[in-house]
Amino acid sequence: MNGAVLDWVRQHILTEEMVVAVIEQVGAQLVRRVDQAPDEAEALRDRIDTLRGEMRNLTAALATGRFGAHHPVQSSTVIRAIADREKEVSRLEAELELKQAAPKAIELELHRMKREARRRLADMKTIVARNPNEARSVLEALLAGPILCDADKGAGLYRMRAPLAVPEALGVAVRLKTSPAGHPSI
Repeated sequence: MNGAVLDWVRQHILTEEMVVAVIEQVGAQLVRRVDQAPDEAEALRDRIDTLRGEMRNLTAALATGRFGAHHPVQSSTVIRAIADREKEVSRLEAELELKQAAPKAIELELHRMKREARRRLADMKTIVARNPNEARSVLEALLAGPILCDADKGAGLYRMRAPLAVPEALGVAVRLKTSPAGHPSI
């Protein structure tokens, strides 16, 4: 049974296709979050425009010495109000810049994750092939729970299912299953 489980793990979990599929699912979730950014970015741009308009009005009031015909200006109050708005505009512009940079950062991070996952996959395959006892620790790191085996009495085969731990830790719900014919699905 141990040999059958290790063979199944090598064929269905320790594969580049599985690693890439999991990383692509993580990437899809990140992209969905970033797709919300245009609405947030538009709100930031609107707020920046509003603050800049207020700064123009405050500057005009400071230049004329009045907030309208009968309201004299306290120059120190106006200067503080302009400075507060300048700080807020700077903060909002930095936040906007981060939101606009997020898609590129995600793409770079996914590329890095795939490269690192391929390297670790090769290490895990070596460990599993070399030492079955060490293979248990690899399985513990990969799986969130036990491997479940169901007999398919009609076909004379076993169906194995295993919940993956790493994607779940990243917030991706992935369940790896194989059909009675042994084909994996996510």
